[in-house]
Amino acid sequence: MGIFLSGLGLVSCSHEPHAPPETKNTPRLIASGASAELPVVFQHQVAPLPRWSHQGVPDDALQAIVVTSPSWKSYHGQLRRFERQDYTRAWNRADAGAVAVSLGRYGLGWGRGLHPEQKGGPVKGEGDHRSPAGIFDLGEARGFAKELPPGTTWPFQQSANRSRCMDNPRSIAYNTFISTEAMLLPVSVGVARRETVFEMMLFVMHNTSPVLRGAGSCVFLHVWAKPESPTQGCVAMSRESLQRILPWLDLERRPVLVQLPEHEYRRFEKDWSLPTLDPEDSG
Repeated sequence: MGIFLSGLGLVSCSHEPHAPPETKNTPRLIASGASAELPVVFQHQVAPLPRWSHQGVPDDALQAIVVTSPSWKSYHGQLRRFERQDYTRAWNRADAGAVAVSLGRYGLGWGRGLHPEQKGGPVKGEGDHRSPAGIFDLGEARGFAKELPPGTTWPFQQSANRSRCMDNPRSIAYNTFISTEAMLLPVSVGVARRETVFEMMLFVMHNTSPVLRGAGSCVFLHVWAKPESPTQGCVAMSRESLQRILPWLDLERRPVLVQLPEHEYRRFEKDWSLPTLDPEDSG
């Protein structure tokens, strides 16, 4: 099912940068010359799935979380949920209405996921404070929560401070998880309590197969630090919104995240077998 089984990444997504940082393309991450001074908790992934009959959403993906924004540069977005019976059927709404989400401070950039590689538009890079655009599988949930909302069957482990997602491109553990059992972690200043932001988190499988150094890391769906404040590249929302998503997720139905600026979404809607947005849906 393409599930990313890992540890909790305690990487803050709540800071705002002072200016857009520069990024550049970098080669694939390899072991030689990479930092290995920390113990690594490697993720477990099943064998790759067969290719689907078209580009875009896989045939066996029967649930979709759709996030759209008004433009590439906007950090305000709307989240909707869709489902279908099989790949030959139309998508249907699976929610009572769109909910507000916050994206990276500088909007969206093309990520690395299930969609074909794109040349037009910004490209997601490490530290650019953009959320990844495209189609992505979802990994397991982790967090400080002692339990998840009733009815949740999605894989979840209560993790506290025992592991951290590595966002240093020079490390061999880049975009994977390291144990923090023996580490003295600094206290973050000016950000929300980790118990709030990381109470419940859902890993987005951006740049995971294979991992490309510098292409962006440690992207999650999580509770926002404060309403509609920008993130460092994650997707943030109210606690109530995330609590409604988690019980809905079904491992056997391979839910995916589709995240695009609205104009790009409508451009790829047919070719990528995306759910049809209502005419009044925007942003």
